[in-house]
Amino acid sequence: MKSFCFDPNRPRGSSAGEFRLLSLFLMQGLNCFGYHRDCSTGRRCPRRMAAFLHMCMAAIRLLASLLIVQASAQEVRDDFNDANDAGWTRHSPLAQFGSSGAFSFPNGGYRIQTTAPSPDPDSFGPGRAYSVRSEVYSDFYIEVDIVNWDNNLPQAFGILARVATPGLGTTTGYAFSWDRGDTPNSGNVDLVRIDQERTTHLSPSGEEDIQLQPGKQYRFVFIGRGPSLEGRIFELPDANRATLTVSASDATYASGRAGLLAVDDSDGLDRTADVTFDNFFATDRELKLTPLVPPTLTIQHDTAGRILISWPATAVSFILEETDDLSLQASWQPARVSPALAGDLNRILLPASTTSKFYRLRRP
Repeated sequence: MKSFCFDPNRPRGSSAGEFRLLSLFLMQGLNCFGYHRDCSTGRRCPRRMAAFLHMCMAAIRLLASLLIVQASAQEVRDDFNDANDAGWTRHSPLAQFGSSGAFSFPNGGYRIQTTAPSPDPDSFGPGRAYSVRSEVYSDFYIEVDIVNWDNNLPQAFGILARVATPGLGTTTGYAFSWDRGDTPNSGNVDLVRIDQERTTHLSPSGEEDIQLQPGKQYRFVFIGRGPSLEGRIFELPDANRATLTVSASDATYASGRAGLLAVDDSDGLDRTADVTFDNFFATDRELKLTPLVPPTLTIQHDTAGRILISWPATAVSFILEETDDLSLQASWQPARVSPALAGDLNRILLPASTTSKFYRLRRP
């Protein structure tokens, strides 16, 4: 089942937290309004009423701004259970030369194949087939599951982003893909820029080698924020911890469409490609540009009464901040103590204290 929707119930960015803060804000105002009375007359204090009304107006302005921002967010999901790719445009650049793409829906997935090798790799490049959505994104978050592939084929497959003018010799955009390599026991990922169907390797940072195991399923995630590009692979069912993360920067293309790709990657470009995708999701919602599951911040006492603060070491782009109060005017500052790595956790150990202090993780 597919859906393309504007979702007014979930705000952008960290706005879910802002709504919680807004609720707390109003509750505190109601408490002020309901319980502060003049002891001699029993009447509500007019100044407190005025303050509460002022708080309400500020809250309404905040709520309105969140909803206005939300209106520009767009999402699309497709689990292909309806056995069609309505909303997608299929592309087989070499079909006129006898190398067509084949698109089918086995077991509720989306299978993309090439039916024959490229007739002239020097002139036309490798055999390839891809399917592209119509929604246009600037910043983007795209994920899809890889549920099956022919591991006997030296092929590449993955996610397309910021695609424009798709066609033979005209396609532009970016791709995050995995290729099997020369043998079934190898493999690596690529972040590439596509210029009129010619690819430029973007030399991403991070470990690129990964062997996908036949019989297992994986989730590919491709993220773009301005010129910053990031690809992740998760071995399912663990969708919380990335097995691999690579990143690169390129400002050539600022916006475009999302898609899925299968391409022959054999040495002689004389083979075919065959991969099955499932559970496609794409959005420009900033909330999804954070890690798939927001990191959990844990605060507890150790046996000596000291305060132990910890969070997952995989949350590399988050910083720990602290403040002395939780008012709307609270000043959050980076924690004064740097974390130490302990296994798969970042940890900070603080002496016991009688003063209140509050902590949060924030992605700049």
